[in-house]
Amino acid sequence: MATVMPEYMRVRKYLYNLISKCDGSDLRIPPENELTRIFGVSRVTVRGAIRGLVEDNLLITRRGLGTFINPDAQLRHSIQFPTIAVLKGDGRNVFAASDPRISIAAKQTAVNEEQVFIPNSDAPERLLEILQNNIAGVIWSTPTPSARPYLDAIHKTGTPLLILGNGFENEFDSIRDAKAERGIQLADYVTEHGHKHILYLHNYDSDQIDRPDAPETTSGTLARRLLEITGEPFDGFMSLTDFERMLCASGLGKYTLLYSDAGNVRPVMDILKKNAVRVPENVSYLCAWKPAQIFFPGLTPAYIDCDTDEISCINDWILKKIIGHGDEPFLRTPRSTIHDGDTVKNINS
Repeated sequence: MATVMPEYMRVRKYLYNLISKCDGSDLRIPPENELTRIFGVSRVTVRGAIRGLVEDNLLITRRGLGTFINPDAQLRHSIQFPTIAVLKGDGRNVFAASDPRISIAAKQTAVNEEQVFIPNSDAPERLLEILQNNIAGVIWSTPTPSARPYLDAIHKTGTPLLILGNGFENEFDSIRDAKAERGIQLADYVTEHGHKHILYLHNYDSDQIDRPDAPETTSGTLARRLLEITGEPFDGFMSLTDFERMLCASGLGKYTLLYSDAGNVRPVMDILKKNAVRVPENVSYLCAWKPAQIFFPGLTPAYIDCDTDEISCINDWILKKIIGHGDEPFLRTPRSTIHDGDTVKNINS
């Protein structure tokens, strides 16, 4: 379940962003009743957020006139870069990690990124009012079905909107996640190196869709492609918990190669170490995304680069839609590249 950002912090973050982007032309912040309406919170909550910023000397209250940005608190820049609002998933989980691909692309194209969260309201109009805060465009990473009304509302305003993920390609600018293509690449690579039995290790919750019976996922296309090549059904889709149990009880058995996201490398290597299994002497290891070198001392890890081309696609969208103000539809499917390394043995030779 997504964790909702505290009401006080939502209002404070919004006001702080107003302060940081103020160019001196309008120093007055929205009145209390407007902030109460936008965020669906009490007047007490709004006053608390304002009071904290007044105490920080960022805002000045003038009796009978309202609350104003302290001119001495403005963050001035010689050049004002465009700002892109970034949301993820359902748009409400404040503890969801930011997308590093967007951060890299923003730096490379000289735009600012600002994480935005849906207010405590089911009305998309409240989010639109927040996005009026000098936002040049929106990038929404892997939106959930509950994000649909907000996506529609943003799109109707004409604000540039980019979706990172699948399922919205026919409606919005999108950069697809090439999961199926990645599964084929993976199967071809491992079999070319002589590996017929691989363990696809994951730490997914039960509601995750990347599973062998889902045809358009990485594991689904991997399973079909391995069956085509080897004639044997794929049975190596396994959670980290089950992998640890199996290794303790019976060892690796027929499996000669491990595959996991780079984010699972540390626990996988810990499990292998506890069971005296070495990479690549006892088992090969291929990662999705580049893993930290520290987990493979003296070795160059083999991995699938899923990011480089996607970052290039995000750059292209920013340049076309945010900088160039273009209106042509945008749809890309990034390519993944497999980088060979010492952690995968060629057991054909």
